[in-house]
Parts: sequence; C-alpha cells; structure tokens
Amino acid sequence: MDYNDLFVCSLSGVEAPETDVLPEELADDLGVMPVGWTRIVIERRLPNPDWQEVQQVKAMMVEAATQQLPKEQRVPEAIRALQIQIAAQYASLEERMSPFFNMKEVIFVAPPELDPALAKEFFDVRDRLGLPIPEDEGEDETEAPETPETPEVAHEASDTEAQAASA
Repeated sequence: MDYNDLFVCSLSGVEAPETDVLPEELADDLGVMPVGWTRIVIERRLPNPDWQEVQQVKAMMVEAATQQLPKEQRVPEAIRALQIQIAAQYASLEERMSPFFNMKEVIFVAPPELDPALAKEFFDVRDRLGLPIPEDEGEDETEAPETPETPEVAHEASDTEAQAASA
C-alpha cells in the first residue's frame, strides 16, 4: 500500500505532529496515518480522450473505405470485412491504452475532536454525503438543553412564526 507520510487536514490545514504518525512497523492498509485521522479517497472514471480519438479515426477510415467501394458492393458483409481489417491495424495501439482515464485523489481530515469548528464542518460534510453521523458526535455542545415549553410559550412561538411567515 502506498501512503503519504505528510498528513495535512484538508478542512483545517492542520498538520499531524510527527509524533502522532505511526511507526513503519505498525503500518497497515491505511499506512502510517495517525490514530483518529480520516482518509477520504475519491475515485472517478472518465473517458480517455486518446481512446475516443482512435475510435473516431477507425470509424472515419471505415467510412472512407466504404465510399471507395462501388455501390453494388456496399453490402453488410463487405463493410464488416473493412471494419475487421481496420480494427486489426489499430489492435496493438488499443492494447496499450485504456478506454478510461481513472482519477484518484486522497485527502485527510484531522480528528474532529481537536476543534469544535472542525467537528461541525466534518459532520456537516458527512451529512451532505448521506453518511451516518454518530449520535453523540453530531450534536452541538454549545446548545442549551431543551426545556419543555409551557402551553403559553408554545402558543406565543406559533404566533411569532405565523407573523414572520406573513411578513
């Protein structure tokens, strides 16, 4: 497994202290990534423009060769023979290239416990991506505990909301 021994948080810019990076003998699938850090891998498959260009050239060559045939000889069998012949000319080139261009990006996020702002951003990102948020981690510790509303307070709140909505 290849790994990067420089761990910089993509959300905060914080760098992992060298003492937190695991020793080589403890490296595993996550390399020497410090405990508590998160590695995010983004992989994307895109069409290879070189491959597409070769396919276009082959199609143009088949079309050009077909146009050189007399009209009465432009039967499916003859066109297929031209396709096979032209495909054979490009087989070696196509064998050395992939139809896809795969991108892989690896980023790291420092432990959310380091900073409340980092934790909020980290769990907001998880939420936007549809990933589960641990119950105790996603709650904002600065919020006051909820107190049960009395019927009068609840009624006043709904009146205030109604006025705000009509404004």
